[in-house]
Amino acid sequence: MRPPGHARACPGWSPGHRGVRGLPGHGSGGPDGTDGHHLLGEGGAPTGRATSSRVRLGRRRGWGRSRHHQSIEAADVGEHGVNDYWYSITATLDQAATLGRGPSGGSTRLTLRHVPGSVLRGALAKSWIDRHGPPSTAAPAERRQFEALFEGGAVFRPLFTSGPPVPLSVRFHKRTPRQGCTLTWDAALSDADLPATCPTCRGPLTSSKGELPETLQSLVAGLDDPAPAAPVTRRDLHVQISRTGDTQVTGNLFEQHVVRRGTTVTGRLATTPEAAEVLHTLIASCEGKIVLGGSRSTQGAATLVVSDAPTPTLERVGGTTDQVIVRLAAPGVFVDRLGRPAAAPYGAELRQQLGSPVTVTRAWSDRWTVEGGWHAASGLPKPQERCVAAGASYVLASQNPVTDDALTRLAMRGVGLRRYEGFGALAVTERAESWS
Repeated sequence: MRPPGHARACPGWSPGHRGVRGLPGHGSGGPDGTDGHHLLGEGGAPTGRATSSRVRLGRRRGWGRSRHHQSIEAADVGEHGVNDYWYSITATLDQAATLGRGPSGGSTRLTLRHVPGSVLRGALAKSWIDRHGPPSTAAPAERRQFEALFEGGAVFRPLFTSGPPVPLSVRFHKRTPRQGCTLTWDAALSDADLPATCPTCRGPLTSSKGELPETLQSLVAGLDDPAPAAPVTRRDLHVQISRTGDTQVTGNLFEQHVVRRGTTVTGRLATTPEAAEVLHTLIASCEGKIVLGGSRSTQGAATLVVSDAPTPTLERVGGTTDQVIVRLAAPGVFVDRLGRPAAAPYGAELRQQLGSPVTVTRAWSDRWTVEGGWHAASGLPKPQERCVAAGASYVLASQNPVTDDALTRLAMRGVGLRRYEGFGALAVTERAESWS
């Protein structure tokens, strides 16, 4: 099964796809399709199952405040399943871009060195709105298309220049290693304690803080005399222009960090068949041209290419069939049954995806961050979330062997709340065979 006109509208996409059964909906509600939340490791069954295809707003209290969250209930979730597609997305910046950081109180504006899933989702939504108008005033059919792609039908994952963040379970050299040194040690792959110093050079080791892989590459640059990589970002200095527009204001100098023009970032996207049809139509209509990040009038123009990607999966521990390593490629939003921030995914959520009771035997999730954003369609700020930082790692132990299809479902879906906004995406490995 493929979306109508799939190969014609997007020549770079292969015409055939194999679906994976049983992938849950991509809403930000409870793991069982309702508004209920479960503590990690609970063995009890979910409190209810969705029985209708509708979007429901549920009240959730916790964390000292009240707010709404959205849960997508689909009758075919879990029992009947849906066929989902897995795509590779590559964006090349035609202009410098400022990504994922809001304005600060000082004179320096920073940027991320990757494209968060929420930025990609916002750029595509803005492109859709430019062509069809705001969803609130669009025709019912167009409104349904918008909801199919941006309100639960796709999981927008982050785009990176060289891969997801270094897991928090990893240790590496604090200074430049010597020839013959082991470069990294991963605590998630073994029960043994990691060394505090390198056995070869006796240099100190440091634990990952969720850095991007460029950090490790800069440490080993020069060992084999590779060509030095150009920095991803640069600094631009600006002056404030007077209200008349013809002179600068004395003493007002501003610094802006931007991702360089020509930078290429790559990631993955999981969609339902309905969302895939809307996506390929949108990409064809805009010819792959979108605008990423802020300062859209002068920055952020990019060219998007979408193609097939190999089947995703997750790491197993030492070739076992009942232990799995889950690593966050994006911040994760986890809460307990009272709506308070939690440091690990739901036990019931993992049980539903892997098909067996699951417990977390080891975790590296002691780094937190606060994530917000701006909702362009409504002109309002998004609620800020206290999130587990990207790079957090968990070793899961299942009571029964975990199948490859279950790992694929979890890899595509992600974990936690607000997944279709880019939260809770997992670092995945991909099998050699393609879905085509």
